[in-house]
Amino acid sequence: MVDVSLPPLDVQRAIADFLDRECARLAGLERELQAQEDLLRSLLVSRRWELLSRYERSTTIGRITDCLDGLRIPLNAEERARREGPYPYWGANSIQGFVDDYLFDEPLVLIGEDGAPFFDDRRDVAWTVSGKVWVNNHAHVLRTRDGWLEEFVAEALNAVDYSQYITGATRDKLTQADLRAIRVPAIEIAEQERIVAELSRLRAKVEAATSELSEFSKALQRYRDALITEAVTGKLDVAEASEGRMEERLHEALEQEPAV
Repeated sequence: MVDVSLPPLDVQRAIADFLDRECARLAGLERELQAQEDLLRSLLVSRRWELLSRYERSTTIGRITDCLDGLRIPLNAEERARREGPYPYWGANSIQGFVDDYLFDEPLVLIGEDGAPFFDDRRDVAWTVSGKVWVNNHAHVLRTRDGWLEEFVAEALNAVDYSQYITGATRDKLTQADLRAIRVPAIEIAEQERIVAELSRLRAKVEAATSELSEFSKALQRYRDALITEAVTGKLDVAEASEGRMEERLHEALEQEPAV
């Protein structure tokens, strides 16, 4: 049995009150960081909509792409574990692992069939891939036809209002027929390139900024954990920890964090 020395009850209460106050303040900062990230991603969404909604002529995904879904093969977790390798294994909206073989080796557009964030416009549901990849049955696989950029088709699919296309009572599902019916702007490839270039530049800026926000959030979490440890072990005298002093302490701790 290990003897544990507890401080008097009034000191325990003081520590608890202090940690409640400081953790609430840090939680407020976390919410501000999340709000900033949401705003940045919303700027990208808004600009993409502005660029794509100005064209009157449109066409359907079924007219500009070939669907290669018949070539997909799902692998369960055990199969992937036995077949680890260098090739990305794609699911609905992300790489889920790496396997020892591939099904596709060309520029393609992938869009979630089910399980993708269709109703969160700040998150992408379509991606471009190139090179050797394996794709399971949770993502549609599209090959673009002549005159259509994979990157443009993906951007257009990420700008779609999916409320009119998604079916399924318990799990959001984009059927192949509904995918083929989705309408996108019908524009020349030079205009596609211009739009893709502008959105790529904006996306890079947004991703860089959100990466910095993420690192700042991690730094806040490390500071909070250290603060709790110091308070409960007595290394920090909470009776002398004024709000002003804690603000200075937070700034000092964040300044000592390694540069991103």
